[in-house]
Amino acid sequence: MSKKLYSVLPFSADNLAEALSNTLTPSEKVRTKKHYTYFNEYLGDSGDSLNAKTIVIEHKYISKSYLMDFSSYYSTCFSEYDRFCKRVHFFSKAFSKRTFNAAIKNPTGSGNAIWDSYLGYIVVKPLPSIPIGATLLKTYNHTDSDKRFFPSTKEYKINLFGKEITINSLAFQEQDSVVGACASSALWSAFHKTSQLFQTPLPSPSDITKSAKNLFQNSGRTFPNSGLDHYQIGNAIESVGLVSELRNSSKFSDVGYLKAFIYAYNKMGLPVLLGIKFAGLGGHLITVTGFKKSNDTTFPRDIKMSLKASKIDRLYAHDDQVGPFSKLGFDIHNDFETSWLKDDGTKMSATLVSVFIPIHHKIRLTFENIYAKVRWMDFYFLQRLTTAEIYWDIYLDFSNEYKKSVRESASIPGNLKFSLLTEPLPRHVWVAKGFVNEECMIELLFDATQIASADFCIKINIYNYSLKTLLRDDLLNDTMKNYFIEKLGKAFLNLLTTAT
Repeated sequence: MSKKLYSVLPFSADNLAEALSNTLTPSEKVRTKKHYTYFNEYLGDSGDSLNAKTIVIEHKYISKSYLMDFSSYYSTCFSEYDRFCKRVHFFSKAFSKRTFNAAIKNPTGSGNAIWDSYLGYIVVKPLPSIPIGATLLKTYNHTDSDKRFFPSTKEYKINLFGKEITINSLAFQEQDSVVGACASSALWSAFHKTSQLFQTPLPSPSDITKSAKNLFQNSGRTFPNSGLDHYQIGNAIESVGLVSELRNSSKFSDVGYLKAFIYAYNKMGLPVLLGIKFAGLGGHLITVTGFKKSNDTTFPRDIKMSLKASKIDRLYAHDDQVGPFSKLGFDIHNDFETSWLKDDGTKMSATLVSVFIPIHHKIRLTFENIYAKVRWMDFYFLQRLTTAEIYWDIYLDFSNEYKKSVRESASIPGNLKFSLLTEPLPRHVWVAKGFVNEECMIELLFDATQIASADFCIKINIYNYSLKTLLRDDLLNDTMKNYFIEKLGKAFLNLLTTAT
């Protein structure tokens, strides 16, 4: 290990390979890894990359996540493994070591431009072949032309030589096939967010693998572990006090429905775990962290309803075999176009196997429950507003976040806003907003903690006067009243009548 405390290098492909190397994984080996190719592009200056200009290497760093795995496994090996890592930082501003020295001495002075250009870090573990440790990097930018959203990120405070820097990201690390599996790495990233959302534990990858339990239903052992099956993934999720929403339904062959399902949970911040399969390579688990909306102005009715989520043309996922926020598109067969590369440089496709969502046990209603209810309201609109474009925005939310959006809305009248802000709501709510020609005209609130056999719609807000008039007139008709009672229940009809 170098005796230097830190090094400052201009960003380049060669310097990145050297920075990500260690004594057991030389730079030549680093260059053969998918992670190196990905990070070189992600941090480089092409297209929408982060455009890094400077690398700062912290040569002696204690990584908490690695130290836990070191204590669980590596410290008992006959061969000696170092317990110190190095941490590689990236900046979008070019500067020399002399300039960086000055910024360390006076972090609030002329060095502000340096600290403001901070892009994040990669921990390099002192292990053979699997050096990529805990990683925190900024996301791709959100712009008017590239509408990117990363709900599953959170705020991290990073201390570099006494300077505290804040970035929004989600922790990532390469699969360590000794103390974990690809599922362990995906779960570890997901638990970083759920620990914030639900105040649940944040175990290390080795602890996740232990909690999954082999149960001797498959061949193998706890350490090393070649992979986790669905049962073991469910065990790991339950070990942190959450429950699993598992889907492997044929409904997901409809890519529009799949987008709507993922969006409905991810918009709240919940990381969505996708089980995918590569032809000839087997299964893999990745963690969806965000999505990108297209600039298309139409809402295709390519499923039973038109949904806002149909605008999604790309997902972003932590893929431990590639890197953080890797792009996940859709190919001509509606399979996933991943960031894995074939020998000819083209992207590999993967089919969906399953969807896992780690969720709080008090959230009992599912996307399917809400979708089924909203369909009947959508059918009413289709019959009565035949020339309009109608679509719905369906998502799970915290009631406090919902009220925050109400407070910040400029379109909700003051009296109604006051009523919505002061009315008590359950902690978790499902929201379904109905849009007609891009105007939000109606909003349905559902108690997410209720059981599916109950009347779980708790509030209907109508924001358009013409729609209020139309509904008021229609509800004088017994045939229409009976339609709402039959399809949505008498309690729903009462809420609708009150709203008009």
